[in-house]
Amino acid sequence: MKRSLINEIIGDAERFIGDCRFYLPPFASWTIEEWRRRGQDVAQIAEYNLGWDITDFGLGNFQKDGLTLLSH
Repeated sequence: MKRSLINEIIGDAERFIGDCRFYLPPFASWTIEEWRRRGQDVAQIAEYNLGWDITDFGLGNFQKDGLTLLSH
């Protein structure tokens, strides 16, 4: 999957979740620059692989077979 599609899927998920008035942890919307700036302060988040997981299971059709997950 291209990064642009992944970013679009995450944006769609964030809007949907927000419309449902469900609040995500702050790290869910951090940019890569923000992750880098925080350095070791986010080591545990990275260690436990928390964050977005977007997959089409290698089938090439996210709309049909895809999954969006945020572990926190």
